[in-house]
Amino acid sequence: MLRLISCLAVLVVFEVAVPCAQADLVGYWTFEDDSVADLSGSGNHGTLWGDPAYVTDSPAVLGGTSLALDGTGDFVNVTQNSNLPISSQPAATISMWVKGGLQKDMRIFSEGRSTSLKPLYNLGTDNTGTTEAFDLFVRDNTNSERASHIKSVTPVFDNSWHHIAFVDVSGLAQLYVDGVLDATSFNYTDAPLTADRTTIGAILRAAPGNYFTGNIDDTAIWNSALGPSAIADLADGASPLSIAETDTETVTVRSDATWRTLAGTESVSPDWISTIDFDETGWESAFQSPSGDNIWHTSNLGPQSPNSARFRYVFDLAKPVSSASGVFGFDDDGSAFINGIEVVNDYNGHASGFNLALDPDLFQVGSNLVAIEGLNRQAPYNNIAVVLDITLVPEPSTLILLTMGAVGLLPYGWRRRKAGSRP
Repeated sequence: MLRLISCLAVLVVFEVAVPCAQADLVGYWTFEDDSVADLSGSGNHGTLWGDPAYVTDSPAVLGGTSLALDGTGDFVNVTQNSNLPISSQPAATISMWVKGGLQKDMRIFSEGRSTSLKPLYNLGTDNTGTTEAFDLFVRDNTNSERASHIKSVTPVFDNSWHHIAFVDVSGLAQLYVDGVLDATSFNYTDAPLTADRTTIGAILRAAPGNYFTGNIDDTAIWNSALGPSAIADLADGASPLSIAETDTETVTVRSDATWRTLAGTESVSPDWISTIDFDETGWESAFQSPSGDNIWHTSNLGPQSPNSARFRYVFDLAKPVSSASGVFGFDDDGSAFINGIEVVNDYNGHASGFNLALDPDLFQVGSNLVAIEGLNRQAPYNNIAVVLDITLVPEPSTLILLTMGAVGLLPYGWRRRKAGSRP
C-alpha cells in the first residue's frame, strides 16, 4: 500500500513526443549468432549459399560479427515473403555496412528474375574495376538500361568499413556514404521491373554470379524513403529497429509547364528572384520537353528560343522543413535561388547537373519561391531542370506520463538503447 504524505506529495506531468510506429522495415539481417534470420518481422529470412563465414571483423560502432564472403560462390539468398522485391515498391531505402577492395562489377545487393536475364536492380562495385566507387545498374523488363552504371564520387570499396544507404523514390535516387549525401545524381527513369530473386553479395537469376569479395554487416531494407537524420543515425551505429515512423510528409517540386518564364533579354527588376508576389506581367507559361523535367522559354531548340531565360515557381508548405534536397540541371549555365538565396551558381560553359542537400532554413511555412536563370552556350538545346524533395517536420504523437512520488519522483523505467549496440 502506497502512503502519500500530503505536504510532500509531488505531481509531475511529462509531455513526451514519441514516434507513432516503427518505420516500414521489411528486412533486417544482423549476421549475429550465426544467423541470417530476418529480424524485421516480415519473414524474409535468408539462406546461405557457398561457405560464408561469421567473423569478428565488424564496424567499430557495431561490434559483434559480420558476414565474410570469399568471392567464389558466397552470398545470401533472401526469401521474398513480404514486401519484396523492393525494386517494385514506389519507395525504398537499402542500408548496409560494407568492407571490400577494388573489384570489377560485383554485387552487394541485387534483385533479378529466375526466368530472364533482362530485369536487374543492382548495387555494387565499379563495373570497370578501376575505381573504388559504388555503382548503380538498373535494367527493366524490356532489357532497357534505366541506370547504366552510375558511379559515386565518394570511395566506398577501399578496404575500410563504410555505411551506405541508397534511397530510391520511383527513380529519384540518392546515395549516402557514412551518413553524407554523395554528389552524384543517381536519378533514372523508372519502368516496370519484375524480380523474383533478392540477394545480398551476388546476383541470382537462373544461376548466381558476380560474387562480392569482402564483408557485409547490419543490412536492412525499408519500403519507404528514410531522411538524412535517420540515415545519419544508422551511420552512427543505430539499429534499424530503432528507426521510427514519424509520419513525415514529403513535398516534391518539379519544373514543368506551370512555371512562369520570361526571356532573359527583357529588362526586369532584381526582385524577381526573392519576391513572392512579384508582378509577372509579360511572363508566360514555360515550355516543357516531351520527357523528363526539362523546361525552357517557348522551345528548347536554340534557334527557336532566346539563349537566356528566367523562371519562377511559387509553392506552399504547410509545416516547417526538417530536410530537403534538390537536383538541378543546366544546359548550359545558370543560377538557382530559393527565397532569394542562391543555391547554385554554374557558369562553366557546358551542361552540368547538381544533386544537393539543402538547408531547411531556406524554406518557410507558407509561400516559397524557386527562381532560376538559365543561359545557353552551345546549340542546339536549351533547358533547365529542377526537382526539389522537401520533408516537413513530422507531428509525433504525444504521450502524457503522470508520475507521483513523495519528496521527488518515483523511479520511472526508461531504457535508452546504447549507441552502437545490437538490438
